Amino acid sequence: MSVITLTLLNKAYPTIGLIRNLLTKDECEALIAMAEASIKKSEVVDPATGTPVSHEGRSSSGTWCPRGHGEIISKLETNIALLTGTKVAH
Repeated sequence: MSVITLTLLNKAYPTIGLIRNLLTKDECEALIAMAEASIKKSEVVDPATGTPVSHEGRSSSGTWCPRGHGEIISKLETNIALLTGTKVAH
């Protein structure tokens, strides 16, 4: 098993770091497959109704998964919390 490392690239705000070995190649591929199944075009909030709507100005797509959603997400959350000195809940 590879050791997870965090190398700070700068200490000024915002702090930028490089994390190595956070996931294995197989875990990365599984995470990508999980995300591809639920990815959708980003939306904006319609100011008149307060509901999400498509807008020609948005060109990105994204997905979201709840905290602890499967083994890979739980591993990511735990390792990032350990590396950053925070709690998973943050």
